[in-house]
Amino acid sequence: MLDRKKKERIQKLMERAYALGFEVGYYKHYESVGWVKRELRRIEEEAKKLGIWEKILEIYRRGRADGERKRAMFLIEGEARAETSGGRGRVRGIEEEERRTPIARVIIRWKAHRRPPMIRLPSFLRRRNQF
Repeated sequence: MLDRKKKERIQKLMERAYALGFEVGYYKHYESVGWVKRELRRIEEEAKKLGIWEKILEIYRRGRADGERKRAMFLIEGEARAETSGGRGRVRGIEEEERRTPIARVIIRWKAHRRPPMIRLPSFLRRRNQF
């Protein structure tokens, strides 16, 4: 019974380490600052209690490398799409019409002709006992 619970804890810890590494690699977070450092320290403490710190560190590094690789593939794919699209109306592979729907254009025009929200003067600008 205890052995099964320990295996489950190890499995969850490995998943957390990989997910943290992937996020750090993909979004290029700093490891030595803020929430990443706290989470890495929690994982480290729990892994040392279970005696698998080297394995967890390897999984974290693999996740970080996978995240960096995934980000690079995404950026390369986006650049290739933008280059093949050509034309003036396309920005980063997305046409102008795809970015702005007709309803959005109507809302933008409507907001341009709206009355200002301040109709009355603020009380500190009005003279005392005037109104």
